[in-house]
Amino acid sequence: MRKLKNLFSVLIISILLFSCKKKVDISIDTLSKSGEEFYFGEKVPVWAGTDGDKNGISYQWTASGGTFDGWRTQNLYGNLWIAPDAPGEVTVTATSKNGGSSSSKSMSMKVTRYF
Repeated sequence: MRKLKNLFSVLIISILLFSCKKKVDISIDTLSKSGEEFYFGEKVPVWAGTDGDKNGISYQWTASGGTFDGWRTQNLYGNLWIAPDAPGEVTVTATSKNGGSSSSKSMSMKVTRYF
């Protein structure tokens, strides 16, 4: 009887452990851009490479200067960044979220006056 009780206890604990949802991790491994130097108003493709569970993934793009091309690409892995009308270094950041976790990565964009 005692063995049966112990076996039943182990079985219940195992079911509880394996039925709990695990935290789904995601990470941005790469953040890429099309080029090295950009002129005023240039439209530059930028994109993120993610690793982990991609179910329900969305992206958020931010920049310390310039803008992004519309609402259509804001939640996608790739976006179109438009350089500002002033020279300097701009930081572009992508954040990926999948409900369980989020990950961010940034890169520097060098804006020059001439193309």
